[in-house]
Amino acid sequence: MKKKSHAADAASASSAFTLIELLVVISIIALLIGLLLPSLGAARAAARQLQCGTQMKQVSLAGEIYADQNRGAYPTRGGTPIEPPANARWSAHLLSVMEGQSLRASLPTPPADVLPAPIYLCPADADPAGPLNPGGPNPASLHPLDTVERSYIINGFNDVNYDLSTSDDWTEGDDGTGKQQFIRDPSATILFAEKDSGPDFAGFYIDLFSNSFDVFTDVEQRRHQDAVSNYAFMDNSVRTLAPGEMLSPLNLYRIREKDQP
Repeated sequence: MKKKSHAADAASASSAFTLIELLVVISIIALLIGLLLPSLGAARAAARQLQCGTQMKQVSLAGEIYADQNRGAYPTRGGTPIEPPANARWSAHLLSVMEGQSLRASLPTPPADVLPAPIYLCPADADPAGPLNPGGPNPASLHPLDTVERSYIINGFNDVNYDLSTSDDWTEGDDGTGKQQFIRDPSATILFAEKDSGPDFAGFYIDLFSNSFDVFTDVEQRRHQDAVSNYAFMDNSVRTLAPGEMLSPLNLYRIREKDQP
């Protein structure tokens, strides 16, 4: 039997990794992973924010198309009869605009499970609530297309509706829609904000006069990285605002100039 030479053994040993060299390589790989993961996480968060803003822009554009088709009136926030059927809210009307459906068609009783509508779901919203959640309205009062889960909430146009009301005890049952003719500055007026997450936040609109301060309780102001959220404006732009920027120096939910600070 032929024996290996000492030279061959030395060459074999020199070509193999030692334990120390292997540990060094593993340490370098771990360090690189540690450096790259935060960047990848930030990139994913930025992508989710961008997708969310893109979807809000589509929803906002559908709102403008709806208004153009309905004598300048935006879709109703609370189910009043701007356009038949009487119980349909903005989410149903805008789905019909985006998907080319007719709300006048006969539809079944509202389902027990929420319908899917990806356009209304921000990818950064971990728990979007639909109106069939416990915090929402009576399901029997809803149009089927309004049962979708949503990450977005519409401006309630309260200041204009309050001014137009003929009653001293104006309620949510009045008109309930905004109109293009009253928009003082579309680039400084919010149409849609990001709705807070969870079953307790299943509302359809922001009520400026609510005792529970909807602008704080129902609006998510820190959904994305750097503690900002997306807002769709009536000029069909989408901008990110930090907490409080939608209220000062101008209240971007208010429509009439006299209601500004």
